[in-house]
Amino acid sequence: MFIDLAQTRKKVALNFRDSEMQERFVLDSTLRKVVELSNEDGVKTAFLSDLEESPDDELFGLTIAYEILTEELLESYEYRLKPEKKTIQGWNCQQIEFLDGGVVYGTGWIALGLHIGIEKESGFFATAEGTLLEFSLKDDDLGYSLTLKLVKSSKTIANPAVAFSMEVPAGYELDTMEEDYYDEEEE
Repeated sequence: MFIDLAQTRKKVALNFRDSEMQERFVLDSTLRKVVELSNEDGVKTAFLSDLEESPDDELFGLTIAYEILTEELLESYEYRLKPEKKTIQGWNCQQIEFLDGGVVYGTGWIALGLHIGIEKESGFFATAEGTLLEFSLKDDDLGYSLTLKLVKSSKTIANPAVAFSMEVPAGYELDTMEEDYYDEEEE
């Protein structure tokens, strides 16, 4: 799994890729627009929408990329901060341990004060203190481990025009979702 992420105060973009799909979610609060791109098994679909005054009227959030950005914050009993500190991509970070019933099953590094997401109650691999930049989870019973590294942040975006592009690439079929939305409203 690969995640590429960029955020400024007014824009957020997340690219997600695994062995079966590629997705992109871009929200620009200045333009009040959202672009979602999905390429699953060669089927390329683009979703465009405007930000509405009421969150209940929003017509976006169809991709895993969006779900990643809006995960619920970790609860305080699910982790503990350790005293170790280091700098990652210009962010002051503190070590974190992930807990399950008081037992450590992973470690990571959290950028204190960094929030990447759409709402304060949710965020990209977030706790109340900040955002996880690196982590590893291990499950000895399943032989499973996962490592994530944040590769871009507002301090390291080399080309913002590309990172936050609202353009739909050639080859993507546009789905406005309005037909599906209004069909559901009539039922």
